[in-house]
Order: sequence, then structure tokens, then C-alpha cells
Amino acid sequence: MVVLVIGGTGFLGRQLVPELLRAGHEVLVYHRGQREGLPFPGVRHLHGERGDLGRLTAPVPVEAVIDIRPMNGEDSRPLVEAFRGRVARSVHVSSLDVYRAWAAAREGRATDAVPFPEEAPLREKLHLYPELPGYEKILMERAVMGVDGLPAAVVRLPVIYGPHDRQRREWPLLKRLLEGRPVLMGGGSIWLWQRVYVREAARAIIRVLETPAAMGHIFNAGEASAMTLWQWAEAIGRAAGVAADIRVLPDALLPPHLELYRTWWQHIVGDTTKLRALTGYTEERTREEDLAESVAWHRENAPEEDQAVYREQIALEEAALRACP
Repeated sequence: MVVLVIGGTGFLGRQLVPELLRAGHEVLVYHRGQREGLPFPGVRHLHGERGDLGRLTAPVPVEAVIDIRPMNGEDSRPLVEAFRGRVARSVHVSSLDVYRAWAAAREGRATDAVPFPEEAPLREKLHLYPELPGYEKILMERAVMGVDGLPAAVVRLPVIYGPHDRQRREWPLLKRLLEGRPVLMGGGSIWLWQRVYVREAARAIIRVLETPAAMGHIFNAGEASAMTLWQWAEAIGRAAGVAADIRVLPDALLPPHLELYRTWWQHIVGDTTKLRALTGYTEERTREEDLAESVAWHRENAPEEDQAVYREQIALEEAALRACP
């Protein structure tokens, strides 16, 4: 198929595009032109804003569309208008944060058994993130699903990890492990937080795109068995070749920068059975292989850090250890 990828030059896109090529598809990437130099041989680039989609892609014979980073319903309307009646399939990337369970976790409550299926209740409160004005995947899903003339599927992803993660999610933990420092956790040590390796997220999206029967459906994607934060730290240590020294403290002793490791009452794990059964998706490699690749990249691409801030964090962690009975 001729596949147009919208926003295909970032963290997920730089894995998705090569996987599409490997699967034999012709790929066009639509983006704002800020990362033109990425290694996408044989890929045509179209530049523009989302509102220009119809004008810039009208003469292009596109058969399918993947929208990697739609923010909300208004964000998706130009895509609907541009491709309704033009494409046989479209896939829209969403998040597990649409579920009631995610809101409950943030509020210190528990509402849903895990793993939760695609039919589980969604949040009633919209716009959870003041730091991301306009972001709301629930509104995006409403805008693209059930539209006449636009065969569409939604893929809800958990937290993504892997090479080229601009958020460097693994680095704070990996840095402490490499320095032989203890990893401090509170009640969150037993919290289940589902993840997906970036290449596997790409492969799941492609399997949905390649499955005609998937259109009209919503899918959870992610690892089949989630790890606790404790298990995640141990796994990163093994990938780095070091033993993880994990210390569990009372939540009240944890410094503010370790908020993630305080008690969470609601686990976040989506049921991926539907994705696997309907599309035939299965992981290509083991979690250990994926994590080893991710850890190696993070070690080779350590971010520049404010050393004064880091020293202050370590001082707070050492004080918390001394205060622990």
C-alpha cells in the first residue's frame, strides 16, 4: 500500500517508517520539516501543518493513513476532511490514559480490575494535563471513529520506551544503577505499569493497518505481561550488567523527585488479547533483547544534566535513607 504517515519523524515515527518499508509498503511522511535529515531512504517527504493536509495531499495517490500524534478532535478534523472517501484504511494512535483507571490512579483511587479491555469505562474528566493545553485523546477518538467514508482503527498505547526517547525515561534509574547507588521506592514498588518497546508499538500499528477486519475497532497494544516498578528496575539492571540495590521506604520519606515510586492504588494494564487475536500480532523479540538495546542507547546518549540539581537529589535520597527506621 501507499501509506501516508503523519508526524513520522519523531520517537515512534523513526521506528514506524522503516518497519513499513520492511513490510513492503511505499511510504510518504507528512511533517513540518523540522527533522528532514532522518535516515529514511526511499521515502518521500511532504511538508505542512495539519490544517494543510487536504491541499498538500490531494494530488497524491494515498491508500492508507497513519496518524502518529493526533492531539485532540480539532487536530483530527483536517485528516477526516482530507481523506474521507480517499483511503481504504486509517490508524490513529491514542493512549491508555483515556481510561477511567488512569484518572483513578492519578487521584489515588482504584476503580478497575486489570488487565482492562477496550470496553472498559473511559474518563469523565477531560484535559488532565495543564502542561499540554488542548491534549485530549478521547476527543480525537470521537472525531475519527464511525465517520462515513473513513475506515478507521484506534491503537491505544501505554508508556513507550526505547532508543531515541527524547524524554529519556530510563535514564534517571539507569544512572543510579551505573553509579552503584541504591534505588529508592515506596509503595509504588509493586505498581504494575504497562509498557511497550517502541519498535513493537510500530509493529502493532502496522498489523492493525494491514488487517482489513481491524477497521472500525479500538485496540490496546503493549506488553502481554506488565512489570512492577521493582521488576522494571531489576530488568534495567540486568540489561546494564549491574545488580539493582532496591530499598523500599515509607512514602512520606521519599523526596519530591521520586513521586513516581509512591503508592499507586490503581494498576495500569490494558488487555491486548483483541489485538493479538484479530491481527495476529506477536512480539518479534524477547523483552530482554529489547531492553538491552534500549539501555545500550541510553548509555551511549546520556543527556546533559544540571549537575547541581542532580547532587541535590542525591543528597535528599541519602537523607531519606538515614531517616528510615
